[in-house]
Amino acid sequence: MTEADPAHRRLALLDAATTRIGSTLDIDTTCAELAEFVVSAMADLAIVDLVPPDAAGPADVLPPGRARLRRAALACVPGLRTRLPSLAPPGASVRHGAESAVGQSLHTRVPVTTPGPAGPASNDPADTATALRAAGIDTTLAVPLMAHGRIVGVLLLARAPDSAHDFTAEVIRLVQDLAARAAVAIDNARRYTQAQGIAVELQRALLTEPGAPHPNLDVAFCYLPSGSTSVVGGDWYEVVRLSFGRTLLVMGDVMGHGIEAAVDMSNYRSTLRQVAAMDLPPHRILRRLDALIDEKKSARPATCLLALADPGRRRWTFS
Repeated sequence: MTEADPAHRRLALLDAATTRIGSTLDIDTTCAELAEFVVSAMADLAIVDLVPPDAAGPADVLPPGRARLRRAALACVPGLRTRLPSLAPPGASVRHGAESAVGQSLHTRVPVTTPGPAGPASNDPADTATALRAAGIDTTLAVPLMAHGRIVGVLLLARAPDSAHDFTAEVIRLVQDLAARAAVAIDNARRYTQAQGIAVELQRALLTEPGAPHPNLDVAFCYLPSGSTSVVGGDWYEVVRLSFGRTLLVMGDVMGHGIEAAVDMSNYRSTLRQVAAMDLPPHRILRRLDALIDEKKSARPATCLLALADPGRRRWTFS
């Protein structure tokens, strides 16, 4: 072994982590990738607990005496699985004492190692330290997950008494690097999820109340997105009541997905209502709408179908 070997191993691990952690924009998948990677390389047990997304600041994360987090991932070597029946699974709400390794790490924002379990045990069966003590866990290491100066969670590592792993200073530095990279990936996934949720709510709000048709026309509508992600986009429908008993029915789709497409959809829908009030035939409504949208350089392309219902004349006109 030469002096360069530890540096080479460090770079190789970080390079492997880059390809294996954060492969998707799903928060729990990213956390699972982090836990599984760490267990395969430097620990017998890895737990990723995340700060609740609605936490406004440190006081919400660390109320007096306890840290309230959400367990996002857990991975361990096969020999430990049967010894951890009481350990809270992913998806559960977990608590950590202020004196535990996790509590200290969240408070100080630096790695914290303990020569025994993750902290003093308690009578709370949901307490992580209690579960690890019951499993005979020997040593733990808690590393805060920091992204853009804000704590997004904590990575807790543990080794069994007969483990070949050791939390040396070099290992702690390596885990810190992994935690920093993973925290950014987790934060990106969380921001994406929040943006997707905003777009979904925006689109649903815009789709729930189309205009009312004339009494001479019955209209029913139903929106069925083809998948969980395609709902976040620029689809819309509208009903515009016109003079002389006529009703304009509209279906449209702005290119792309996300908040920008939903916002453009809202603008196009509003503009179309204004143009339709000019009492033009459908093809001229689209021509006018196209000219107005084309004036905006950042505008997204869109497709649109108009149906002008005129029950008095028993006529439908499409464009």
